[in-house]
Amino acid sequence: MPRTALALATLLAVAACAHGARGGASAPGDGAALYRRSCSSCHRLMAPAEHDAATWRKAVERFGARLPPGERAAIAAHLAAGAPDAPSPADR
Repeated sequence: MPRTALALATLLAVAACAHGARGGASAPGDGAALYRRSCSSCHRLMAPAEHDAATWRKAVERFGARLPPGERAAIAAHLAAGAPDAPSPADR
């Protein structure tokens, strides 16, 4: 299975878990906490460095459809910031 297809299949599992993740006190801007809370109950969390930023953004948008838009954006930003092609803090 190609790497992208495997990543998307994994993120489909993330979406299945996301429906129960709406409770809690995390602010929509806390992407790392939202990612842990929304995804870890069902499977191993993937490190942001496992995919490039574009792959993370597409996957979160597609498979995080059950999450509110602000939470999807925060999770995507968190994952994309840790991706291998993310700009360094000095470049931002």
